[in-house]
Amino acid sequence: MTVSSEAEAFADVATEGQFDSPPPFSATDQPNVDGSVHAELEGGRADGAVQATVTASPTGASATASGTTDIEHCCTEDEDGEPNPQTGAGAGNGFTISICSDQRATFTMSVSGNVQASGDASTNVFATLCCDANGDSVDLEGEDSNLGTGMGGGLSGVLNDDTDESPSCASLAIGGSSSLDTGQPTSVTQWSASVSVVETPEPPDADEFVWIGGTSGAFTDEDNWSPAGGPPDSSDTALFTQGSQATVDLGSANATARAADGSRGPQPVERLLERTRVNLDPLRPDAGVLRLLSPALDDPSL
Repeated sequence: MTVSSEAEAFADVATEGQFDSPPPFSATDQPNVDGSVHAELEGGRADGAVQATVTASPTGASATASGTTDIEHCCTEDEDGEPNPQTGAGAGNGFTISICSDQRATFTMSVSGNVQASGDASTNVFATLCCDANGDSVDLEGEDSNLGTGMGGGLSGVLNDDTDESPSCASLAIGGSSSLDTGQPTSVTQWSASVSVVETPEPPDADEFVWIGGTSGAFTDEDNWSPAGGPPDSSDTALFTQGSQATVDLGSANATARAADGSRGPQPVERLLERTRVNLDPLRPDAGVLRLLSPALDDPSL
């Protein structure tokens, strides 16, 4: 398994033709990143920051990252409401990571971000997640104009699962950018991301099923399991290897099944499995949570 990553941040301020443009921050393939850039002149300032932690082993890798931009300027327009020339502020940041394996592996990634600004498409947060079951990228964006100020999403799947569309790498790119429109005094962005990949060999008898349903989903949905043929039954093993948190609905279609007395409503549901192995973060075994939801009101899942 190989891991490559890059983080960057920059900040600039201009006031009536005077500029403060410090050297940008950048880091490549570093396990721990904590970088920031600050620029300031009379009337304005700009800050860009990025943090990341990358952990890798021969059979798995995971990363968490976050970033912020925060800029302001008092005087982007004159007394007549016209733009002040060569006056403003800007900041940006980004983080990219690609985790590749030549073995069968499961991956899970999630991102979120938001902007706090009032301008004309001058501030945004963005992310690209790759790849889904068809080998396609998922693009997400939030901005201060038409798309809405927040973004969020996730992606999970299997690498090298013996299909033509199966990717061999899980990749994530995320960042934020702030600038000021005329008459706009402030702009702020923040985002966070996580990704986890762990090798999960398929057993010869295919009696082990890996959860690829992301952070939530129905136990009975066959698309939430790999290899094909799920969900696992009483003779199988259910393996949860994704990072962060998983919420699994055990009830699904049985939630309104008919009870013995003829009434309808939530009914107890049993899922008998020969083995259930839970490791929500293979590199930090104490960091994850598996929540199993039964529709029974008086009979919890565990």
